[in-house]
Amino acid sequence: MSDLQVLNVAASGWRWLLLRWGRWRALLAITVFSVTASLLLTAALFTALGLVDHLGLALLIAALVPAIVAPLAAHAVVTLAFELERARAALHALATRDSLTQAFNRRYLLERLELEVARAMRTGQPMAVLMIDADEFKSINDRFGHATGDRVLQRLAEVCGQTLRPYDVLARLGGEEFAVLLPETALSQACEVAGRVLTAVSQLQLDSVAGEPLTVSVSVGVGVLASSDRGGAALLERADAARVADERDDRVGHPVAALAVQRPRSLDSLELDLDGVDAVTDQAPVELHLRLAGAAHGGGATPAAGARALLSTRLVAKTQRR
Repeated sequence: MSDLQVLNVAASGWRWLLLRWGRWRALLAITVFSVTASLLLTAALFTALGLVDHLGLALLIAALVPAIVAPLAAHAVVTLAFELERARAALHALATRDSLTQAFNRRYLLERLELEVARAMRTGQPMAVLMIDADEFKSINDRFGHATGDRVLQRLAEVCGQTLRPYDVLARLGGEEFAVLLPETALSQACEVAGRVLTAVSQLQLDSVAGEPLTVSVSVGVGVLASSDRGGAALLERADAARVADERDDRVGHPVAALAVQRPRSLDSLELDLDGVDAVTDQAPVELHLRLAGAAHGGGATPAAGARALLSTRLVAKTQRR
């Protein structure tokens, strides 16, 4: 683990400052401080005792001794501090990260979700959640083996993480299911993020452990925070319901990726602007299905540059009145 990674989880105060400086600058700063303090104390003491005639020799000794001793002692202290913080960072990673994909784990997600929901409710900012599920993942494990399945999950986490903002939270809930917290994100913006995820996954090229090419597709559900929500559980359920609704839908042409968006009942209207597509609903709940057809199944190449435009042209709106 690098010093920068240690710094990311280091505590505030002097430890943060120590890691911020780095080993050698910290050693230099401690040495300079020791020498300066020694000189000032020696000068003050000899002046107070009236030993001004011997002050020059005393100052020389006061400078040489800490200049030799301080770096040695500081090196031991600084090294120990860095090792402690590295161990602390490793424990933090074990407690919050999924060991396979290095995404955050379910426990961290649920804790962070409640904090973000409370903050969104307090500030009135929007918030959204993505639920991402690898389609037919069991068949990949059965056909290519669990080693290939692990590789698929690692690559999915990697490409999804690359599409997110620094403050978004990607977590593996378990199995082939991931979730993404999107703070300060409205529905239209969440759809854009989901579109980037779909595009990235559609362009993903994978081989099995034996070298056989394989295709991976995902279903993505988007849920937005409603004023009637009392916690993060409702938001997760809403996003998961959208994902499940998409998985139940009949698929045409072996889509590489699919996105389902389900509106919470408390919203009066939905405005979606994605690549020029506007959909405004009335009081009824709505599900929006975006399909990205790809060439991984042998149906002709889909240009990467046209992927987002293809998302727009495949928009289907379903309104269900209750």
